[in-house]
Amino acid sequence: MMTDVCLNSTTRAAFDFGFKNTIIGDPTAKRDRIMNVQMVKAADIQRSFLVGISALGNSYTAIMNTADF
Repeated sequence: MMTDVCLNSTTRAAFDFGFKNTIIGDPTAKRDRIMNVQMVKAADIQRSFLVGISALGNSYTAIMNTADF
């Protein structure tokens, strides 16, 4: 599942239906992407969704790594 598309939309929808979500972040995937004629690295996209104060982590899910889970 691509983090910024499938994982993002599935997590938000599950939250809207009342599920308590947990994402195991380290096995998720992303590829480099061209956005507005600029290359955005996969690692930067992953970080923006899964690390620290993130798009998903603040409201929609708990984010853990495999070892902690």
